[in-house]
Amino acid sequence: ASTPFGGVNITTNTFIQGNVGIGTTAPISALNVFNGNIRISTTSGSSGIVFQDGTFQTSAAAPIQEWDITTSQTWTSPSNTSAATVYEFLVLGGGGGGGGVANSNVAESSGGGAGGGARGLVSGIAPNTSITVTIGAAGAGGTSSGGNGSTGGTTSIGSYLSAPGGNGGIGQCSSNCLGGSGGAPSNSGALNIPGQAGVSVIDPDSPNIGQSGGNAPFGLGFGGVGNVSSTGNGNAVGYGSGGAGMNVPGSGVYLTGGSGAPGIAIIRRLTR
Repeated sequence: ASTPFGGVNITTNTFIQGNVGIGTTAPISALNVFNGNIRISTTSGSSGIVFQDGTFQTSAAAPIQEWDITTSQTWTSPSNTSAATVYEFLVLGGGGGGGGVANSNVAESSGGGAGGGARGLVSGIAPNTSITVTIGAAGAGGTSSGGNGSTGGTTSIGSYLSAPGGNGGIGQCSSNCLGGSGGAPSNSGALNIPGQAGVSVIDPDSPNIGQSGGNAPFGLGFGGVGNVSSTGNGNAVGYGSGGAGMNVPGSGVYLTGGSGAPGIAIIRRLTR
C-alpha cells in the first residue's frame, strides 16, 4: 500500500525474487543503492548488521589505535571498547651504559647491552581500565674514572608484560672483558627477545678502540658506535639500545662511557 508520502508501506514479510535497486533500475546486487546513504536507526533497543558468521555490529569498526609511551604514566583503555577487545602490548627495557676509561695509554671499555623486548596479545580489559605503565630508564655511561656502565631499567605494562634493561659495559679494561649482556624477558605466553649484548674487549692494546653497544629488539634502537675517544659521543640511538665503551687516545685523558637509550611501551588496539 502507498503511504501519504508516495512511498510503499510494507507491514508483512515480503519475498522479492531478484535484486532490489534504490536510485537505480539496474541493480547488480541483492540490494544496490545508487547515489544515496543507508541509515540504520531505532527508537529503542539496538539495531545493526548481522554478518554471515553470526557477529552483530551496531557501528563501524574502530580504526587501529596506537599509543607510543615514552614516559611512565597511567594508560586508560578507551571507553568504546569491551572485554573482547584485543590489544597488542610491546615493551622494551632501557639500554645499558658503556664503560668509561681513565688516564692510560692502553685501556678501553666494552659496550652496554640492549634492553630485552617482549610482545603479546591481551584481551579481557574492560573499558576505562587504568593500567600503570613504567618506562625503563637509560643506563648511564661509566664514570671517567674508568667505571662500569649502569644497567638500564625495566619497562612494564601493568602485570601483563615486562622487559628488563641491558647490563652496563665494563670500564678500564686492561685485559679481555665482556660486553654488557642484554636484558632477558621471561613473560608467559608472549614473544620474548633478549637484547643484543654489547661488544666485548679482546686484546685491548691491538687496536685500542672502544666497543659498540648492543642493538635493541624489533629494530627500535641502535647501539652507540665504538672507537670513540671523546665524552658525549657513543650514546645509544632510539629506544632500548646500549651505549658504547670508550678508548683512551693517550695519558691524562678521562672519558665517560656512552649512555644507553631509554625503554618504550607500545599499545596497539587491534579490534573493537
